[in-house]
Formats: sequence, C-alpha cells, structure tokens
Amino acid sequence: MDIPAPPLLSSNVFAAPPPLLAKAPFHDGKLETAEDEPPLPPMPAPGIFERAGIALTRHEVDPNSSNNVAALMGMSARNPITGAVEIKLAPGFKDFVLVDLYTRSSINGSVDRLAKDPYLFRPVPLMYRTWIYHHEFLYSKVPVGADEFAIVKRIFNQWCVDAPVHAGRWASVMCFAPMAMFLALVDDMTLLLPALLMVVLGHTLATNMNTPLLYRYTRFMTVLPRLAFYVWAMLRFVDKLSSPKALTVFGFFGAFCCAIVDLVNGDLAVLVNIKMSCKYKILGVLPNRIFICQRLGAAWLEEKHGYRGDVSEAVVGFSPWQKHHMLLADIQGCLMELQPLNDEDWETIYDQNVVMNESMSFLGLDIFSDDVANATAVQEKVGKTLAMMAEGTTRPRS
Repeated sequence: MDIPAPPLLSSNVFAAPPPLLAKAPFHDGKLETAEDEPPLPPMPAPGIFERAGIALTRHEVDPNSSNNVAALMGMSARNPITGAVEIKLAPGFKDFVLVDLYTRSSINGSVDRLAKDPYLFRPVPLMYRTWIYHHEFLYSKVPVGADEFAIVKRIFNQWCVDAPVHAGRWASVMCFAPMAMFLALVDDMTLLLPALLMVVLGHTLATNMNTPLLYRYTRFMTVLPRLAFYVWAMLRFVDKLSSPKALTVFGFFGAFCCAIVDLVNGDLAVLVNIKMSCKYKILGVLPNRIFICQRLGAAWLEEKHGYRGDVSEAVVGFSPWQKHHMLLADIQGCLMELQPLNDEDWETIYDQNVVMNESMSFLGLDIFSDDVANATAVQEKVGKTLAMMAEGTTRPRS
C-alpha cells in the first residue's frame, strides 16, 4: 500500500495559517450565535496613549553670570562669500528645544495635552538680525541716558530679510571662480584674464563690504563690470563659432551656465526678495527681554512660508493675534522669534524623546506662574516692583 507523502511547507511566511477546528459553543443545550455574544468594549481614541511619556528637563540661565546671560554675544559671523551667518556655541551655552514662559521644574505629559499649553514656544533664530545686533553691540556707541533696550530698538528698526531664504546675499565670485576654469578650456586669454580679474574684484569687494551697513550693496557695486564681461563673452563666443571645437563649445557652455546662475539665483533673487524685508515696532515688553512686536513689511511672509501660529491672549494681553504680530526674544545674546508649536513639532519631539529615548531640555524663563498667570498680572507685578525700587531710591536716609 502506497503511503501519501506529507504536504510541503509553504515558502511564503506571510501566508495565512490553516483554519483551526474549534468545538461549537453550547449554552444550556443551545448553540450560541454571534448575535448572543456580548458587545466588545469601545476602543480608545487613537493617539492618546501611544503619544504619552514626553519628559523634558529644565535648563535655566543664571542671571548673575554674564557668561550665561550673554553667552552668544559676539559669537556670530557672516561668511562674505556664501552669505551664511553662523553662531559659534560658547561654553556657557546649553542647547534646548523649547522655550517655556511658565515657572515649572519639568515638562511631562502627552502630545495631546502639551499641544494645548499656551506657554511653550519653538525658538527660531533670526540669524542676520543677530549678526547685526552683535556688530552694533561691539562697535557702536550708546547715548548717555538711553534705556536698557536702546540697542535692541535700533536693531529692530533696521530693514532686513528675516525669512528663511538666501535672497541673493552671496558673492558673485562663487560663480566667477568656476567660470574662469571653464573659460580656460576655450584657449582665449582675452576672456580668461578678465574672468580672473572679476574673481579678484568680487572677492575683494565681498570681504571689505562684509558689514551690516554695506553687505547688501555688494552685488550692486559689481553689476556693471559683470554685465560688461557677459557681453564680451557673448561676442567672443560668436567669433569662435566660425571654427567651432568641442572643447571650446563645452567651455562656453559651462561659463554661460555659471552666468545664468549668477543672474537668476543672485541678482534676480535680490529683486524678488525685496518684498521680504521688514522691521519691527515694539508694542510691549515682558520680563527677561521678551518683546511683543508688530512687523512692518514682509506682507507675503505667511503666504510663502506657511502659518506661524497664534500666541495666546494670556501671554500677550490682547486678542486677536494678527499675522503681522510677532513675539521676539533676546535669549543669551541671540535674537529669536518664539512661535507656538504645531502638531508636526510635537510629533518630532515625541519621536526623539520617547521613541528614540533622547534626552531633551527646555529653557525656562519664569515669566508666568500660578499667581501670575497672564500678561495683565505680569504688568501689575512689574509696576509694583518699579514703584518699590523708586521708593527705595527716593526715600531719605535716617
């Protein structure tokens, strides 16, 4: 008698297992059906328990230590070629992901609960304005009798592009350097020598005009020499077409590509982003150098770069919060915009802090508390403090 071979195991590990034979459920001699089974308990709302467990540690600035209060002052620098502003982190500076205006020792909870907290903000550095701020702080003179916010008011009153765009603020030498290498393939010294001269001229002007007063005029100072060079290159290209060579055509093609990048991504970008220039008018001041401001200019900022969130009335003392209102802060010498966190920000914090188990900290500025929970109470507290200080200075000695 032939014995049948056993069935082969399926190579598909995701294949559904064969159905299990189960004894039919009976109750009191009757077969139970699906209609007789009790209903299942309701499932919890998605995302409430899965996104809990955020724990941020507190980092605070010691007001009695100048290394902490102004740890970043003078640490910014602008690259004259690329136009990028960088801030070197000082030993007294500790990184943080959030700014908390409320007085508390730690931040714990779920995404759903913390997203409703009106006192938590995402710091967005204003790099170019910070660079101007540091330059003014180090090299300008403050008039005798000026208030403590004199330099900040002067910086806020300057026109500057604070939007996250390069706005053509890089030197044209970035295009002329590779352009000179392409023109070396053309074997035409009447083109190569002017190109090298433009490299030297562009680098010299960019380096010497790398100040808050002159940096924006670097391209304007070189526009006529650059246009004259481009016209001369076109004339030489037309002349070379009489006996074209592959290497010559390739060299001119590379040079013209560099010229297009210089004109479109440089000069045209400057003209297009003029509408992003802005300055700020201070509407109110909170403790610890927090400024409630009105933005003048950059009317299309939100349309191009997205919604920035609404600051609560409890923080600023008025409503509604308009798109031209901004909450700015001077934190350890760096000018920042404080933006309310959106859902994407909290999801990122949850992934890094809970899922990836990364230690994260927040900066506590201690402006609000249980006793001082809104802007009106803060102003009253500040007024009482100033009155007590005035009384102490004017009271005659016994």
